[in-house]
Amino acid sequence: DRAKNEHHVQVRYAQLANEVGHVLGVEGEISGVQTEGLVKDSGYTLLKKHLDLLPKESPFNSSNIRQALDLTSEFFKEGGKIDYDELIENHKKGKITFLPTGWPGHSLTLIAWNDILIVCNRGEGSYKDNISVFKIPDGNLSKKFLSQIVHKKRSPHNQEYVLECIREFVGKNEIDNPILTFHSEDQIHGTCGFINLKSSLQPVHFFIKLLESQGEKIENLGFKFLEPFLNDKS
Repeated sequence: DRAKNEHHVQVRYAQLANEVGHVLGVEGEISGVQTEGLVKDSGYTLLKKHLDLLPKESPFNSSNIRQALDLTSEFFKEGGKIDYDELIENHKKGKITFLPTGWPGHSLTLIAWNDILIVCNRGEGSYKDNISVFKIPDGNLSKKFLSQIVHKKRSPHNQEYVLECIREFVGKNEIDNPILTFHSEDQIHGTCGFINLKSSLQPVHFFIKLLESQGEKIENLGFKFLEPFLNDKS
């Protein structure tokens, strides 16, 4: 039992080194720990930790996004009950739905919410704008689309395949004409599994404020508190 406990502690140290290296953009290896890319749901766990660091007086309502992060973490669990049908049902209820996707060596963040698809990609394969919002043609997710791009383990598909699937989903003529874009700095470290998730807070916060306004003019979006959190390059 003592040996097992010691092994557990050492594994946790290695995981912590991985998380720190990933957030700080450490290059090279830390005792064999991979610093480029986070496996499975590590990025989602890190984002929840970062949300805990936001000041209490911040205007960001994190309850909706925390629920979405929890659902995605459950999706990643071995033998978990969350599958494509559950993701589709969550989206039909008008809830924020993360669609974890990417290709070997790179992760990007897709969010389906009502009739929009938010694409956050500050690294390779990004569009002209790192954060782009598209209209979902019929307002619905399809199991075909999810099976093409969303995987519990690392994606077996290359960059061209994934980007083509997204293009076909939103419409080949629409991919170069997003309905809305947000500025965000380019990624400079191998931190895509976290930075693209983190960047999704900006459009999510905007649409939450838009829904709360009920058509009234929004005097203050309150983005200032998010700027240092979102625009760093790690």
